[in-house]
Amino acid sequence: MTKLKIAVRPDNEFLTSENISSLNTSITNDNDSKGVSSTSEFRLIRKFKKPKRELKAEYVLRAQDNETDSELKNISNFYLPVTSFDSIVQDKRNENGYLNQSSKLTYTEPIFEKLRLQVEYLFQNNRSDQEINTTDRLSNLQIDTLSNNFDNLRLQHRGTAVLKL
Repeated sequence: MTKLKIAVRPDNEFLTSENISSLNTSITNDNDSKGVSSTSEFRLIRKFKKPKRELKAEYVLRAQDNETDSELKNISNFYLPVTSFDSIVQDKRNENGYLNQSSKLTYTEPIFEKLRLQVEYLFQNNRSDQEINTTDRLSNLQIDTLSNNFDNLRLQHRGTAVLKL
């Protein structure tokens, strides 16, 4: 678990060329992150009586799940042309993860002493998702322009045949 707190100079004062205060701002950002990741691999190689003949099976599984809670506070005091006050307090939740699976089957057949045929099939199934929700804490409304949700799915089938010397 990771906690990160960023305070950008708690009091920033902006002055005019006449040395008159025009803006005073304070910005803080707190983040609390947690995540888990995992990778597993499986490989099986079968050799045959005939030299250089081989069957290989491989499977790889990768997974990750992350979550971050953030709080942004921005307090601004404007002094010119008239005095006004503005504050932004936002809560942001970012959840993202992926599940990637890959399997490959390779068969090698010797044709002649120095020539082999290798046939391979690859299958990949990759899924990822991200959900970012930003909420204005004062009005308790979601800020759609700062929120983003999406899911990605990628499937791949690939076959190859190669003559090797």
